Amino acid sequence: MFLLFPSLTFENGNSFTNNSLIATNFDKISNIDAGNYSGNFIIASICTVPDMPISIIGNSLVAQGSTQTYSVAHDPGATDYTWTLPPTWTGTSTTNSIIVTVGTGGGDVEVTANNLYGSSSASIKNVNVLPFILPQTKLRDNDCGRIDYILFPFRQLNTYAVIEDVFTATTYEFEISTNNAFTGIVASRNSKSRSILFTDFGGLNWNTQYFVHARAWVGLDAGPWGQVCQIGFVQNPSISGVPSPFLDPHSCDRQNVTTSTGLLAVYIPGVTSYTFKFYTDAGLTTLFTSQANRARVLTVGNLITPLNPCTDYWVTLVATKGFVSSTEGPACPIKTTCIIRGGQELVDFTVNTYPNPSNGAFNVTVNSPDNGKPN
Repeated sequence: MFLLFPSLTFENGNSFTNNSLIATNFDKISNIDAGNYSGNFIIASICTVPDMPISIIGNSLVAQGSTQTYSVAHDPGATDYTWTLPPTWTGTSTTNSIIVTVGTGGGDVEVTANNLYGSSSASIKNVNVLPFILPQTKLRDNDCGRIDYILFPFRQLNTYAVIEDVFTATTYEFEISTNNAFTGIVASRNSKSRSILFTDFGGLNWNTQYFVHARAWVGLDAGPWGQVCQIGFVQNPSISGVPSPFLDPHSCDRQNVTTSTGLLAVYIPGVTSYTFKFYTDAGLTTLFTSQANRARVLTVGNLITPLNPCTDYWVTLVATKGFVSSTEGPACPIKTTCIIRGGQELVDFTVNTYPNPSNGAFNVTVNSPDNGKPN
């Protein structure tokens, strides 16, 4: 509104004096004081439409059939709003927010702000839609069928989701039951990651077998339950103790041990780590080095303190389940390799001798199938 007079007052309380100004969207004029103005004056309304809504708030990745809410900040100059949805979507609103049911495909969600004088430009949000039926989720192969779990907090159930790379599950749901029909559910738990701690479930028992399955959620939509896996927990080591381990017969009394040799401990269900101890005497009075290993195979080259070549050692082991350790098991002798060629140890070698016709002496050759490279 363009004004040229000393003062005026609007019914909404706004007033101006001794100014030339432009005012818009004010209420009716209730009083005009023309003062000493003796000529004509003009009051001309300049009518404006609302500004375009800044941005639409809401999910840009949704599942088919889910319920979603979209909104924009309210504009005081707007009297109502017009929402436009992608095809097959449903929902109506004339306010600054709308609740919709997602259809079969994605597209643009649009909104304009309106008043008596017209509509703003449309604010647009592009939304992608997931398939209604989500792929199955299955337990990781190494976890399915295991019956040697323990109930200490650092052991996990892991899953991997068979979901297209462009989409990501928002949560995973795990159920554990006493039967494969899942009529006797012991525990149910949601996780934002693909793994969950057994101790998060609660209610699980030592020395018991269960059935477990999992499914993925995207927003408010869940995929189908994945394959059923049987799992089991060992006896509580705090009560039953931990058996004393020893080297597997394939590793015990092994000769020509190299840096790449793997020393294998016997399998004990539920063990979380093995400690390998290396002594330099059969009486086990002089400990050369000791090292814990989560796997039951220890590669000699991974020892922090390397073994000496051409040396006899006696190896013992201690097994640990969570916070409970066994006593030290019986010792097994091993011997590190003595023959080195080109700076590398030889294993699985043979020694051949044959006469030299030129001088009648004997030549000696060392044959190794790995050409001098340790196994």
